[in-house]
Amino acid sequence: MANLAFRNHALAPGDNVASMGELPFVVDVSDRPAGDALGPDQLPELLRQVGRLGNEGAWGLTIHCTVYITRGTLVVSRSNSLPLQCPVKPCAGELDFDVTANDRDGPWHYSINVQGTGGSGSMLHHERIHGVLLFKYAGLPTVDNKLRGFDCTTYPGSIYNLPSTEMYSYDALCNALVTKSCGVENVTKKDFLAFMEKHTEAVYLVWYGGHHITIIENGVCHEFNTGPTNGYNRNDPWSKRHWPDEKYTVREMTYRPPGRLYHVYYD
Repeated sequence: MANLAFRNHALAPGDNVASMGELPFVVDVSDRPAGDALGPDQLPELLRQVGRLGNEGAWGLTIHCTVYITRGTLVVSRSNSLPLQCPVKPCAGELDFDVTANDRDGPWHYSINVQGTGGSGSMLHHERIHGVLLFKYAGLPTVDNKLRGFDCTTYPGSIYNLPSTEMYSYDALCNALVTKSCGVENVTKKDFLAFMEKHTEAVYLVWYGGHHITIIENGVCHEFNTGPTNGYNRNDPWSKRHWPDEKYTVREMTYRPPGRLYHVYYD
């Protein structure tokens, strides 16, 4: 049997793990291929154990772990200490336009603004794992706390629980959210402002400058952007926001409101 231990256990071949009082191994990796100890099946237990390390978990930290091979309760062999980059703290609790409301400890960042990210920001996996939503980037768990957050595109995609294949562009979001045209397609700033002043009781996906997306919900603007917070920004009313002199497209959302997630505990 092969087990991955996240804590430092001074066990050597021939030692009996029963002498520890509690089996010190935390993740069974017996069926995993060599050199790839953690896979999707191990993620629930990995998240549970990382959340229990230290006082507040080891989210986004590098820890050291050991692989033990056992037969029964006897240690047959063990690996050297190996580094493991832990995923950043998942998103738990209810999810709404203000994603920081139930997660004040954060961190939350406009992730594309970090040098070396290579493109779009992190996103939330659309299915819960161990009751929480995992941040991911390029198909893998996000492990850098500076990338815990979204860019302007992955923000609406994530709060609406869309798969990554449905949040890579404004058009993809519009299709996934079943938006409808408002007749505001690539118009001037003046025409955009005139439309919004008369339409304040729906949810709109706003696209401008060929690169930025915001949500205007019942007259309130929500977005992930640079600025004082370098993350989630809210302008109430929407008109308080600085709107640049660009071309604007507006689509009305006809999908469901953002997904509500129940509160969970890591232990």
